[in-house]
Amino acid sequence: MVAIFDALPTIDLLIYFAASGGLAQPENLAKTIRVWSIAKTLYNENGTLDLGECFNPAQWRSSYFPNGIPKQSIVQVLKESGIDLDEWIRDYRQRYPQAAECVLNIMETDAFAVSDRTLRNDFATLSKLGWLGVVGEGKQRKYQLMSVLPRSIALQVHREEVSTQQLIPNELTLIADPFLSPILGEQRFILDVENVMSSDLSRRLSTIVDQLKVLWQCDPVQPVRLIYKSARLFQEECAVIIYPVCIYYCQRAPYLFGFGQTPGTISSEQPNLTEWYDYRLDHILSLEPIGWTEVPSSWRPKAWSGNGVPPRFVDKTPQRVLNEVGAGLGFEIYRPLKTLLLRFDQYFYGNYIEGTEREKLFTVITWEQAARAWKNDRDVPGGISLDQLFEGRSKQQTDVFCVIDHRVGDNNVVMRMRAWGDNVEVLLPWSFRERMRNDLTKSRSFYGELK
Repeated sequence: MVAIFDALPTIDLLIYFAASGGLAQPENLAKTIRVWSIAKTLYNENGTLDLGECFNPAQWRSSYFPNGIPKQSIVQVLKESGIDLDEWIRDYRQRYPQAAECVLNIMETDAFAVSDRTLRNDFATLSKLGWLGVVGEGKQRKYQLMSVLPRSIALQVHREEVSTQQLIPNELTLIADPFLSPILGEQRFILDVENVMSSDLSRRLSTIVDQLKVLWQCDPVQPVRLIYKSARLFQEECAVIIYPVCIYYCQRAPYLFGFGQTPGTISSEQPNLTEWYDYRLDHILSLEPIGWTEVPSSWRPKAWSGNGVPPRFVDKTPQRVLNEVGAGLGFEIYRPLKTLLLRFDQYFYGNYIEGTEREKLFTVITWEQAARAWKNDRDVPGGISLDQLFEGRSKQQTDVFCVIDHRVGDNNVVMRMRAWGDNVEVLLPWSFRERMRNDLTKSRSFYGELK
């Protein structure tokens, strides 16, 4: 019995059928309409093809359209599908504001005015998504219907009422939630988030975001292959395979947190290693969903049945990312944690740390405890005691000493210490203290007095 496919061509479903690329480009939108239409004819109760029957695109066309495929614009296909066209256009314009003005012109495109080669590529897309079986190769390639459609088709997304609690992991939600909608036509809550990404990349970013949204709606979630321009490797491009977990906005840009290969494991020729890594979205040049059979074989235990997600990836969830980020200062969760010993000006600590969300991360200790930690650190040179370090300082008895875990080598931690300026002093680790001292010495040389 042939499966029945009767889902409407919603934006989410068309993004799924795009396989790669968003819908802002006219050719992509036309392609997804064709792919949806082909699937609709193949998996229909009045279909003329049977399970097990092999066919190529030309035979499909002669079977369903013996007099040739009729000319149909995108808007005609949408109208005949029964979808609410006005709502569809509003949804499209919200998602693709850069194409909002020309969407009506785009929709007048004849979806099937394409070459035989393009039509063959549409069938190849359906087979890649698991909608068609493949028999033969090259010019001899033919297709077969599937008795069961991919589970991902079950994702006819119904938009639920969104709370900022799903997006903001702190008490800012108490302010944001009451003002999600305008009041008497005025938006009374404005969140200005600094963003360092270039607006010139909006089309590529839109494509990547659409791909991730579709990917995360599938069960199980599949791994992806990224082409990534790594800043740490001096803008070198590298291909990595990862299990994508979530997008996390931090330090002026959104990052894709994933578990798998990293630029470091690839450059060191250790592709079987799996680690966490944060991929800045605007540095991702392309994203391609792949199957679990295409990841390194060592990632899949011999006992794995092939269903679901391999065991080592099961606990790699957005909540795991939140827990790891919340474990210490810094966002690069693949870096080890180490205790940071700090001295704060008491007034700064009272105004900017105490009584805030930050306070949870800091543990206030006594002068004696700080001196003991200093004495026990083997990296402190020359047997210098904390008393000697503070000799001559008048604030020793009033300053606040704290310990906090931090991600070793995370530049976000360095930037935080710089931002706090002379209100904070890094005491340990010694290597971090030296980093701060050297940076400040270099900066001071820029602003020396003119002679």
